Amino acid sequence: MSDWLVILSLALIDQLTKAWALNQLTIVSNSGSGFGLGSQINWWLMVSSIILVGIGLFWFKQHWHFNLQERWALILILAGGLSNNFDRWQGGVVDFIDIKIWPMFNFSDVFICLGILLLIINYVKNRNSV
Repeated sequence: MSDWLVILSLALIDQLTKAWALNQLTIVSNSGSGFGLGSQINWWLMVSSIILVGIGLFWFKQHWHFNLQERWALILILAGGLSNNFDRWQGGVVDFIDIKIWPMFNFSDVFICLGILLLIINYVKNRNSV
């Protein structure tokens, strides 16, 4: 399966879970960044996420020699960014996962956090092996 298809599939899964949540669960429309932070800067988040996703897509296309961990990290980050940015253009990111000890979030937030965690682990692992 191509990386682009995986990115679009993950973004679609996130959008479908948000559509389901809008009809079935208590949701929060988050105009800020992950976990409700920075709710007054929605326009900046829209512009910056478009730029970052664009740079990520360009970089991803130019550097196909990533190891598997880096590749999955970028796939997760790009899918999450793409889906959350789609929501921002519609007025706010739909957050519906509520574990009570953390601000509400969605699968895109999970994708982005897992991708960043994978990049950090990969960096530490490769840094220690040099």
